[in-house]
Amino acid sequence: MKKISVIVVTWNSQDYIANCLDAINRETKGFAREIFVVDNASVDRTIEKVQTKFPDAILERNQKNVGFAAANNQAIAKSTGDYVLLINPDTAMLPGALAKMAAALEKNSEIGVVGPMILNDDGSIQYTCARRLPTLLTEIWWLTGLDQRFQHSRIFGRYLMSDWDHRDSRFVGQISGACMLIRRETLQRCGPLDARFFFMYEDVEFCRRVSLQGYKIYYLADAVIKHSEGRSRMIDPETQYRTTFVSYLSMMQYYELTRGRAYTLLVRTVMGTIRAFLLVKQLVRCLLANPIKRPQERKKLKMYGAILTLLLTGRFNAKSA
Repeated sequence: MKKISVIVVTWNSQDYIANCLDAINRETKGFAREIFVVDNASVDRTIEKVQTKFPDAILERNQKNVGFAAANNQAIAKSTGDYVLLINPDTAMLPGALAKMAAALEKNSEIGVVGPMILNDDGSIQYTCARRLPTLLTEIWWLTGLDQRFQHSRIFGRYLMSDWDHRDSRFVGQISGACMLIRRETLQRCGPLDARFFFMYEDVEFCRRVSLQGYKIYYLADAVIKHSEGRSRMIDPETQYRTTFVSYLSMMQYYELTRGRAYTLLVRTVMGTIRAFLLVKQLVRCLLANPIKRPQERKKLKMYGAILTLLLTGRFNAKSA
């Protein structure tokens, strides 16, 4: 019997951790298993809920938020399963999802990582579940909104592969870190997540590294999970703003690690130019806004300015949020 090591990283996840772990308990019944919950200094009742309702879970409590990648790596280092499942706390696996992903790894030894179809709360598909690796062009299409305006274009929809409906299984450039089943051999050969990423882009870099080592990334449409994307990050406006800044910082880290400083400088320059235009546009909106909406528009203006500063300097100023 194969053993599954399940790793869930939590941060203020009290509203949905029970649904996640209930689904994990159901899906792992056919396997030997160990379940790790690594909490990144939650200030709500996440830990209490885990301890009360899921006493068999191995709880790791961090005194500060060390980031998504580092927290996962804590449990990866202690895990003993043949397969390691990294899964977000705001997800719920549908019946049979884990067994189908494990079967895919069993069937094809070339597959290093497998990921499921991911659904939004309304049942629509999150196209981030199977995508290509990002480039400067795909970042431009995203920032200018062309990827949404021409969603089914092979050019503008390249990153999310949105010209494809994601309803059939195939090999892809990357899958979402919200749920990925990893072969132990893959981790031994490729290493764990890169802890230099606080959060975001760590899954992108990991999938790229796995592919460079000769393994394949497989998207399995028959395995399905639901994901309330970003709920743990949408607690208050300040958290949302800081999340945005950290995502830009992670983006620049990714390109510097994988494409070098020259390419990263090009990304920063091009995106900074676009951001400068958007800042001017937001300034006009702020000046023309009615008194009721003006405070909200000012907050957006402040955020746009902070993002532009980040792109120009390459440094993240936490106080700017």
